[in-house]
Amino acid sequence: MLRILIITSSILILNGCAFIHSMDSEISQKIDQWRAENEYAKALSALEYISKSHKNYALLMKKRNNILREVKVFENKNYKKAQIAEKNVQWNKADNIYINALDKLPKDSTLATQYQSFIKRRNNYLEELEFKLSIHKAKWLIESMPTQKKLVFANPADSKIQNRYEDTLEDIEKNTKELINCIEVAMQAKKTLLAETCFQIVNKFDDAYFDKSMLKKFKNQLSIKQHQQQTIHDNKTKTLIDELKQGYSHDNLLRAQRHLSILENNIKPNQHTAALTEQLSALFKKGVANRMQSAQRLYSDGKIENALSIWMPLQKIVPENKKLDNYIKRAQRVLAKVKKLSTQPATVTLP
Repeated sequence: MLRILIITSSILILNGCAFIHSMDSEISQKIDQWRAENEYAKALSALEYISKSHKNYALLMKKRNNILREVKVFENKNYKKAQIAEKNVQWNKADNIYINALDKLPKDSTLATQYQSFIKRRNNYLEELEFKLSIHKAKWLIESMPTQKKLVFANPADSKIQNRYEDTLEDIEKNTKELINCIEVAMQAKKTLLAETCFQIVNKFDDAYFDKSMLKKFKNQLSIKQHQQQTIHDNKTKTLIDELKQGYSHDNLLRAQRHLSILENNIKPNQHTAALTEQLSALFKKGVANRMQSAQRLYSDGKIENALSIWMPLQKIVPENKKLDNYIKRAQRVLAKVKKLSTQPATVTLP
């Protein structure tokens, strides 16, 4: 244990070159240890200082190439885990997955980009939850007002009743502003369903709490945006349907998956839109199955790496697909065994 602490301290104190020379005879062993601990950044950083004159240069460069491949697997594995957590609304779990992964690979641009996108989606999600709280509160305020007015009318001298009524009026004023903000933000974000919900709720309050002309303006803008979005999304759905009919490429499936997610969360479908969405969804599922099967044929022909080159990108599109997950794990196990056998020296049985 003391020896490991000394080695680890050395890499922090000495510069890269001096560190390598200080543990020259044990660098290969240390690299293996870091790989086992998923400390890829440390391993790659140490290998940067290996010169061609090093006695184990070829072996260490081979390990470096293996590490780079493992990094891609590590990126994909953590991205998939984070996606599943996010889909299950486990935002904190997803956040921890990215943080832990970046702790192992702090300079990894792929993980950094994925994490930034995740943060943006989480902030949007939290903002939408705040708006939903405002909507629920508004519904309660609207339902409670008739009863509170009756209480005030029946017993106007009761200070407790009067104070509660005045507090409610203040809450309505505050809540109205929150709902108007919801309309503006939701329309800018092209979330017409949310904007429409906030509009319908705020419209139930007394005109004294908002500018009626402004609300009328919002109504016109919302109607225009809804029509525009409906047309844009219907046209895009038709385009994606045509593209998927031509072929189930990775890019086509990725665009279809993203578009279906938008339709599910932000568009109020009419009969025509619903029919188009159903058609696109069916083609998307068929395309995913088609690519899984084509990779399965490659795997059966012994082309394991080619199969993984299809399965692993596909997993980013459908991270919750357990069958695909099992295919990838099995292929990676087989590939690891094949590589291990290929590095073992041939044995000759003497007569």
